[in-house]
Amino acid sequence: MGPTRETVQHLGARRSLQQVADSDGNVAWPYRAELSFLHRLEQRGVIDSKMREAAERFNATYFLAGLDPLKAGDVGRLPGGAPGGGDPPRIEHARRRVQDIMVLCGGLGSPAGSCLWNVVGAGVTLAAWSAHEGWGGRSLHQVEARGILLAALGMLTGYFERGPRPHHDRRAGR
Repeated sequence: MGPTRETVQHLGARRSLQQVADSDGNVAWPYRAELSFLHRLEQRGVIDSKMREAAERFNATYFLAGLDPLKAGDVGRLPGGAPGGGDPPRIEHARRRVQDIMVLCGGLGSPAGSCLWNVVGAGVTLAAWSAHEGWGGRSLHQVEARGILLAALGMLTGYFERGPRPHHDRRAGR
């Protein structure tokens, strides 16, 4: 079973050439989202290659963190994970990175954070996000939505260019 037709159309999902293990340890052939709408924005000169690459990195981290809607990820799982430390360290690291990026962008309640989470992370179309989710539940005009996306991608690019700040364990008081 593969991605829906809408996912293929919006994200340009293609079957990966590399086998991986699924969550149960079985061999799987994952589908990789290519975020083709970002390629189109780059081709038109709306964004540059660094912005597209940053979005692709965020998307990959979002999926590694298990936050994609297909897995019913929940923001409450950031960064703690399952009781008893049931998640592998790479997943915990990905969740912390997504959390750091969301904080940088103002959180899920901010325009940039909501746009990154929904459009770049979850793969909702910019048109659907602006019409249904927008900012604070209010619909936005397409021009406003594109501006928010550009601002979010600018912050995201800066994050990846600087490199993530060391994550301090707040529970340990460090």
